[in-house]
Amino acid sequence: TYNLTQIANMPLEVNNDSDVMLTIQVEPVKPEAPIGGYESIPSAAWVKISPVDIFAHTSENDTRIAFMNVKLGLKGRLLFTIAPVLIKPSSQQPASVNLNFKITPERFEVSNVSLGEKKEVLTYKQTSAEIENFGSAPLDISVESLHPAAVGVENEKYAPCPDPKFLTFERNQITVPGKSKAFLKMWLEIPDRPEYRDKQYLFLVSVANAGSQMSGRRHVRLYVKTGSGQSVPKTGLK
Repeated sequence: TYNLTQIANMPLEVNNDSDVMLTIQVEPVKPEAPIGGYESIPSAAWVKISPVDIFAHTSENDTRIAFMNVKLGLKGRLLFTIAPVLIKPSSQQPASVNLNFKITPERFEVSNVSLGEKKEVLTYKQTSAEIENFGSAPLDISVESLHPAAVGVENEKYAPCPDPKFLTFERNQITVPGKSKAFLKMWLEIPDRPEYRDKQYLFLVSVANAGSQMSGRRHVRLYVKTGSGQSVPKTGLK
C-alpha cells in the first residue's frame, strides 16, 4: 500500500472559498478517456480515500442543497507507473516526491494581449505570481512552458497555445528557501500574424521539484485573449 500523502509530502485538499458550509462527497472513478501514454486503472477499488481525493462533488445526502437538480464536481488525474525503478536493496520505502509547495494564483486570465511585443504577463493583471515553500528545507524548483495536450489538459473555449515557446520565464530554475516565497515572472511574446489575432489560447506552466526522487509537478493555467495586433501601416514619410 502506497500512502500518497506521505509520498507527496502534502495531502490533496478540497478548499471551500465560500461563506457557506458544504458537505463534500469524494470518490475514485475509472477514467473513460485516459490521456495519451496511460491506460485506465483496471479497478477504481485500487484507490482508497481518506478523507478527500480525486473527484469531489456536492453530496446527494446534504438536505440543505436538496433543491439542486444537478451536482457540481471537479475531476483531477492521478498518474502513476509500475515500470521498474532502481532502489537501494536496503530501502523498504518507496521513492518520494516533495510537493510541499504552492503557486498562487493557480490560473491567470489576461485580455487584449499585444501581438508582436514581449511583455510581462503580470503587467496585464497588476498582480504577482508566487511560489511558496511550506517546508523548512530549501526547494530547487524547475519551471517550463508545456503544450496542454502533452498532459491532457484542455478547455472548450480556449484553444491550446500555438507554441509553448511564446511563454518564457525570468528563470527556469528557482531556489525557494524554507518557509518562504519566491516570485515567478513570466513573459508573453506572440508574433503579430493574422492567425493569432483575436484568439483565445490556453498556456500551461509546469512547476516541479527538481531535486525530488520522483517526478512530481503542479500546473498553472494561463488563459490568453489576444488583440487585433494590426499596426499602423508605414507611409514612407519622415
